[in-house]
Amino acid sequence: MHLPLPFNDEEFDMVWLFSWCQIKGLDVRKLFKEINRIEKRNGIFMFNIAYSGYAVICEEDELKELMREVGFEIEILERQSSFAQEFVILARKR
Repeated sequence: MHLPLPFNDEEFDMVWLFSWCQIKGLDVRKLFKEINRIEKRNGIFMFNIAYSGYAVICEEDELKELMREVGFEIEILERQSSFAQEFVILARKR
């Protein structure tokens, strides 16, 4: 993944990031800051984290703190699927 992302500031109302935890060597803080940059105020950022078979990028408390630091308020929704325990995160840009 190449950062910075090739989009203008505040270009999107919503960003959905899927299966991103499989990207090796990803700087999560830099990625989330870039998503905050390209998202409009009050925009929605949704992403998932599936824990079965994947390395955990950070614990829930660390994730909440990281999201606050880069400018999001978050809600974590837990879902158990037949594939894996999965957390869907809804974040709103402040």
